Amino acid sequence: MQLGAVEMARPVVIMLVAVMLASIILGGNGQVAVYAWPVDALTVCIDEPTTRQAMVSDTQNGSLTFSGTVQVNRLPVERIVVEFVVTVDIKWVAVLSPSSIVITSTNIYWFNLTVIVPEATHADAVGHFTVTATGRGGDIKVIDKTNVTVTVAPYSLLSIGSDRPYREILPQEGTSFAFKVQNRGNAIDSYELEIANARELENAGWSVEFSNRTIAGVAPEGEVNVSVTVKSPQGWSWDIWTSRPTSIIVEADSLAARNNNLSVNQTMPVHVYRKGSNNPLLSLLLTIYILTAVSVMMFAIIRRRRKKGRQTLVKEKT
Repeated sequence: MQLGAVEMARPVVIMLVAVMLASIILGGNGQVAVYAWPVDALTVCIDEPTTRQAMVSDTQNGSLTFSGTVQVNRLPVERIVVEFVVTVDIKWVAVLSPSSIVITSTNIYWFNLTVIVPEATHADAVGHFTVTATGRGGDIKVIDKTNVTVTVAPYSLLSIGSDRPYREILPQEGTSFAFKVQNRGNAIDSYELEIANARELENAGWSVEFSNRTIAGVAPEGEVNVSVTVKSPQGWSWDIWTSRPTSIIVEADSLAARNNNLSVNQTMPVHVYRKGSNNPLLSLLLTIYILTAVSVMMFAIIRRRRKKGRQTLVKEKT
């Protein structure tokens, strides 16, 4: 009779054990639950391309927005809350929208990652971003990650200036102007210098020479000094008696921009005043000559008017 009782109790024991195991698998123990939900049940990814280039300027930030998706392939509970976190290896701003998603099905859910690159960021800077998605539901937890890379597009910008843009010289003398060319772009650049009004100066008898017409390999925020030597015409000209200056317009062109079929340049005019003569005796003789010529002309005009007046008076008397 005892053996019969044991045989009758055996199905009940098996059923109880089965119920206990089912209870544990369905959430009675957190560790078993995590194991029952495969680690690949949650997938997060960024749409291609995951490496993109931001456009910035000296006054404008660069902004890029990446589209991403998250999906739960298996849903053992009623809902899963997925939270997003982004980590950055550079001091740029990264924003996730939304920062969390409630998932109630195996459908695909979308989110955006926006990266803001500060203005004037150098072109050699690279930002690496890691988006971590953590899904939780009850005692269940699963994590997945995805990465994006942001580079910076180069832009060209320059400035040119002179410490003393006005000079006064004697005729047939020369002088030099010091110029400073600065790279205000975000990448290494080279520059070519020229005189914008070279033909006009050449026709007037002026000569202009650069200490260096090509400036190579200037780093961002770097600057290079160059000099321009000018020499006035050898012949005499009436403009030495006036206050009218001669302008020399120096132009600097970005070679990096030119290689990309762009035109980035800046001009800087300097002015030369030719005053007096380099020969005091010649200056004195010219002054005497001009004064004498003016006096003779005035005397002739006055004499002619007097003669005409006398002839008119004689006619009236007769």
